[in-house]
Amino acid sequence: MQFLADAEFAILHTRSLLPMGASNTTTSSSAAKICVADMRSGQSSAVAGLSMLDKLRHIARAASNAGCGNCGEHAAITFLYLYDRGLRPVEFATLSNGDHAFAMLGRPHMHSYSAGVVVDAYYGKAYPVAQASLGSVDVYRED
Repeated sequence: MQFLADAEFAILHTRSLLPMGASNTTTSSSAAKICVADMRSGQSSAVAGLSMLDKLRHIARAASNAGCGNCGEHAAITFLYLYDRGLRPVEFATLSNGDHAFAMLGRPHMHSYSAGVVVDAYYGKAYPVAQASLGSVDVYRED
């Protein structure tokens, strides 16, 4: 499938930058919980007024420097890995209920669920959008 190899490399890249992992799983270490809390402190004011692309860059840089992050940080790093390599269309997506974030690559248009790849570095999975049960999704897209 087109884009699947790129998605898998993006996941490997993202996970290599966040060796401490996430703070919100049942197996999260106390160090990961402290790491994410420290990394996120003051972030809201730091990204205020920035474009979405610049916000994602700030979030990805902070998480990479700290070595930890939850799904939003995983998704930001993944999105930028794909974006910076010129792969388009690429999307930063969040479930509308705010419960999860991930990237998508190769959807022909915003409302297409028949082509493209979900790139979910938080869970370490890449799979066709057509196999996803996404529900309502908020998307930042670069074509």
